[in-house]
Amino acid sequence: MRQKRKSSFPKLIMILLLLLVFLIAGLLFLKTSTNTFHFSESQDIIYNPKRGPYIQCSTSEAYRFSKIAEEEPDVRVILLTLDLKSEIETEHIPQEKLEELETALLEAKRYGFGVVFRAAYDSFTGDYNDPSYELILGHVKQICTVLNRHTGILMGVQAGFLGPFGEWHTSQYITFDEQGTDYRTRFLKTMLDSLDPSIPVGVRRQQFLREAQEAGLDDSRLGIYNDGLFGSDSDLGTYAQEGYDRQAELAWSENTIQTSFNGGEMPYVTEFSALENAVAELGKLHFSYLNKYYSVDIWDDWETEEYQGVNGRTYIENHLGYRLSLEQLQVSKYLIPGLSLQFNGTILNSGFSSFPQTGKMYLVLQSGDRQWETELLVSQNGENFSAQDITFPKDFSLSEDHPLRVGLRISVNSQEPQNSLYCVQLANDGITYENGCNWITEYSAYGPILRYNSTGQK
Repeated sequence: MRQKRKSSFPKLIMILLLLLVFLIAGLLFLKTSTNTFHFSESQDIIYNPKRGPYIQCSTSEAYRFSKIAEEEPDVRVILLTLDLKSEIETEHIPQEKLEELETALLEAKRYGFGVVFRAAYDSFTGDYNDPSYELILGHVKQICTVLNRHTGILMGVQAGFLGPFGEWHTSQYITFDEQGTDYRTRFLKTMLDSLDPSIPVGVRRQQFLREAQEAGLDDSRLGIYNDGLFGSDSDLGTYAQEGYDRQAELAWSENTIQTSFNGGEMPYVTEFSALENAVAELGKLHFSYLNKYYSVDIWDDWETEEYQGVNGRTYIENHLGYRLSLEQLQVSKYLIPGLSLQFNGTILNSGFSSFPQTGKMYLVLQSGDRQWETELLVSQNGENFSAQDITFPKDFSLSEDHPLRVGLRISVNSQEPQNSLYCVQLANDGITYENGCNWITEYSAYGPILRYNSTGQK
């Protein structure tokens, strides 16, 4: 009797299973295989938006913006002032004045300026008389309605309104008793409530910020504008509260102030404006903006010295606000349509202040005339970013003629994140910055990385 032939079907199943295992293993390898690049910060001068030296202009001087943008590239910030002297007894601000403010804000956006806003009742001459308190609060609400339409370009609002130049002194509302404290906290509550939550507010002294804390206001949105910076041991009365001398106020500011919206102006040269001390104090105060022309003498002094091997003026201009550089990047070694894409990195911020909380980061892929981008997940401190559950687009074709460029777009305009005038250039050698995007590396057609620009190693 002949024996039955054994079926080959189980062997076929086994072979197919093994092939499937190898296929899955290969895909997992391709999916998880990454390259890690390391980068170093450059010393290049970079004029990024919403930080640095500023120029003061009134709402009636928006015509100046084009000339400033053309002739002074280091200026990316405008202190925009609104004169309310003629409204000192007028309950409703005239529509034409509010339209003038609107026009100035639109013009500022046209040229890529970050805007710091302040209103005052003395034409910014010091000739001041107190309006009624309720009238002031009404004006605050009317003005905030206009400002809220421009959150993308606003750095913040200086509390203003009260006292000569809106600097919170020489006013019945700035007395140091219970009634004065009540006036100030009610004013700040009205302003904070009337502004979009993304807009921070600056107060004239650390003392006023502490009052706001005690009143339960949102201190995460409160910064300082110091217009007596380096002017004396007390910064011309800025550090005047009993129990808080200069060093105590600086330490308190360094450990307490949460917003990057801090700045001011320097009246004249003193021992406190010496370069080394200025760098230390600007860092503790988390300063983002300084008046370019007040005082010119201080800027000129800084220019004659060096700090850490860099011209003193250049060092301070470079470090006002944020100064971002890519420290490390981990990216997928291979790009396979439909598989997850790894793109994780670490950002170094060597600036005096934090990166604005409204800032956003995007992964950008470009091949030929096709571009694709997606928002990245950013840590609360802004130091780490990652691609969360992102897959490489299935219909994103690559060719040898058009390698894939991989970039990072960083924006400080929450309303228009693709507006290149408000995009951030990284302070790294070898990274190409074009049209608002930092191009970091390239891929060949679905293959390994073709080249990279880091100064470190894989």
